[in-house]
Amino acid sequence: MLPGPRDLSRVVFEVLDGIIPDREAVYVSVPITTGKRFLDWRRGRGAALAPSDQQYRDEHRVHVVEPNREQVAPLVQRIRERLGRIVIDPTALGDVSGWAQSDYHRFWTGVIERYAHTVVFLNGWEYSSGCTHEFLAAIRVGAELLREDLAPLRLDEGERRIREAIAHLDDDVLSTVPLRDALQELHRLTEPGDGRVRPS
Repeated sequence: MLPGPRDLSRVVFEVLDGIIPDREAVYVSVPITTGKRFLDWRRGRGAALAPSDQQYRDEHRVHVVEPNREQVAPLVQRIRERLGRIVIDPTALGDVSGWAQSDYHRFWTGVIERYAHTVVFLNGWEYSSGCTHEFLAAIRVGAELLREDLAPLRLDEGERRIREAIAHLDDDVLSTVPLRDALQELHRLTEPGDGRVRPS
């Protein structure tokens, strides 16, 4: 019998506890199953496909998931060279049998909260519900936020990027609900009185 999501996460965390002490790692936040590439595909050659069809899943992997993964490798290497820290690349994790999207979100936000000193957000992160979850997780634990060019990512810039993504999305292509929920959570996290500075 395969371990459930929580059991598997616990085992991975126990391994990482012996490798990454005191939240010293850099986490790279990147769209994998969605993002800007998904939006372009779904409005183009993927528009006529039903998500329940095998052809949709096959083409989604070929035109979205695999290119999203492939673009990350050289960027992760550059980040490792420039920052000189352990870098966690979420694209290295393949499909986990029995996991839903929410399990991946829960796992990676847990990784950030437990191990990440710094989170680097690659271009197009704001179109991904997973990346917006990771943005919020990084804010909750006070991690350093960086853009792909390794310049600081300000909270107000993050908020603006999410708002712009919502404006570009069409709910029948990619739901804006997770991004709108992320904005509400961002406002809650950055309200005066909780020790954080509200984005200007």
